[in-house]
Amino acid sequence: MNDIIEIIKLVLSAGVFIAAISGVFKYFYEKNRELYISRLNEVYAPLVSYLIKQETVRYLFFKELTIKEAPILTWISEETTTNGTEITKKSKPILDRTYFIEILKNSNKGLIKPKLLKLLNAYEILIYLEETLKIDSDKWKIATNKKVNVEYELFREVQIGYEETIEKLKLDDKFEIFNLEDFTI
Repeated sequence: MNDIIEIIKLVLSAGVFIAAISGVFKYFYEKNRELYISRLNEVYAPLVSYLIKQETVRYLFFKELTIKEAPILTWISEETTTNGTEITKKSKPILDRTYFIEILKNSNKGLIKPKLLKLLNAYEILIYLEETLKIDSDKWKIATNKKVNVEYELFREVQIGYEETIEKLKLDDKFEIFNLEDFTI
């Protein structure tokens, strides 16, 4: 009889131990889940939303421009109105790189993956250099070429980070937001 009681105690102890381990795993899973949800909402979803709009415009109107050549598009529409003898031109940004930069700047830096943070800061300084150096100088050409490379890496990092976050949250199986070589709707 004592043997049966000892076996029952052992089984109950093992059950308590397994329940405790399970509770620890559940705690860390939920804690990480909150982090990934915050990362999705505060970093990747706004960036991906902008890029989806951009890639839709690229698909419809600029198929000849590859993502590698022009990763972040700026497209400004000009409206011309005539009022008697006065002609007025008004520019209206449809896609604007400054809006993309604002989204990056307003992202929660504590949730941004280190590579994205590095690219963001490099992008900001390269844009500053491109806008302040003399056009067609050697330094301007270097900064502009590097800026395009960093834009492409930013695009890729946003894509990869979004897809990884969706996968970690188990929101979709093997989800790909962009086909980088041929974007189709």
